[in-house]
Amino acid sequence: MNNEEIKLDELLTEENIDFISMKDSMKIEIKDNMKMESEDKQKTKVLRKKILNVTEELTDKEYLLYENLRNLRYELAKEEHVPPYIIFSNKTLANICIRQPHSLEEILEVKGVGEKKREKYGEKFIDAILQFEQQSPAIRQQEW
Repeated sequence: MNNEEIKLDELLTEENIDFISMKDSMKIEIKDNMKMESEDKQKTKVLRKKILNVTEELTDKEYLLYENLRNLRYELAKEEHVPPYIIFSNKTLANICIRQPHSLEEILEVKGVGEKKREKYGEKFIDAILQFEQQSPAIRQQEW
């Protein structure tokens, strides 16, 4: 045996082999985590882009209402343990902001709101619209 073979044999102890394999698995795990973070960032960009597409036709006043209704939708979704889009989609929220219904009959006219969702969420969203209007009378009277 030459000196290089002896040094290699000394290095290849069980402890060192375990350490080397652990180091390799950590590299793989780090790469997987980086890949997942990258995928999450892309999903976030896509979501932001979808929200921008839905809200770009809203006036400033309607956009403020949209943000209020999004918060309400988030709270309802959290209470019911469902994703927010199950309550109403972003597009439906935008349509509610454009129409600003004040009754259960009016909210039923909004695209994306059916009988079940009207019964389950209609009053809460109408109340939020009315409260928004009362809290910001200057906004209600202004032309945006």
